[in-house]
Amino acid sequence: MNNLTIQLVYHFLISLSLGTALFGWIASPKLTGAGFIRLITGHAAIFLGLAVAVDLAFALTHDLIIQIPLLILFLISWRYHPDDRPWWTWVIYTLESLLTIILVYRFNTSFVFLFSSMIFLGITHYAMLLGHYYLVVPKLTEKPLLICLKIFWVIFGIKFIWSAIALSGASQYLAEGSMLGEGFLFNWILVSMRALWGYGAMIVLSYFAWRLCRMRSIQSATGVLYIMVFFVFVGELISSYIYLKLGLSI
Repeated sequence: MNNLTIQLVYHFLISLSLGTALFGWIASPKLTGAGFIRLITGHAAIFLGLAVAVDLAFALTHDLIIQIPLLILFLISWRYHPDDRPWWTWVIYTLESLLTIILVYRFNTSFVFLFSSMIFLGITHYAMLLGHYYLVVPKLTEKPLLICLKIFWVIFGIKFIWSAIALSGASQYLAEGSMLGEGFLFNWILVSMRALWGYGAMIVLSYFAWRLCRMRSIQSATGVLYIMVFFVFVGELISSYIYLKLGLSI
């Protein structure tokens, strides 16, 4: 694999792991039981473990002094989190959040770009896992899922405005005959795919997910959330490629 592909894989794994864990506070374990917390922290630990493996294999960041403690905290929550939230679970969550911010800050990239991508991936993935968990706890209220979608829209709005501003300042990449970046045609293909898959599809899908949640059709909403996860994965991977290759944070 070339260096760009390795960085894309690493950033994706880190973003998916830490972004998902950041939203562990939304659904109370009193409603879901500790099983859902274990599901969330288990996913976070697996993806972070894969990121650590990539880091070790290719010597990317040398930030293992932060990544390893984070991995240990995820494993502690996965193994010992009770069916409520005693004080020590909040201490662990606070430490996880602080280490996440420090780790993202230390990356050789834009903090705002990477952090926004992380929480966008995280809230979509978290919402999908939460929707799936309604099969385990059928009487769970739809309120946590609606909160997820509200947070999703706030993050979406911020990212959309940020992307529009970044794109308006990069018109030279899309000018006819441009040889900047990947060339005029391929630049347009990348930007169009980013806009349609990463933003256009997400507007429509999130609206249907909201309507289905309000109708208490949770299984149908979860199906839509699965599709949203696919599109946000593709959209953020394209966005990361554009950033790493062209330097545009769209």
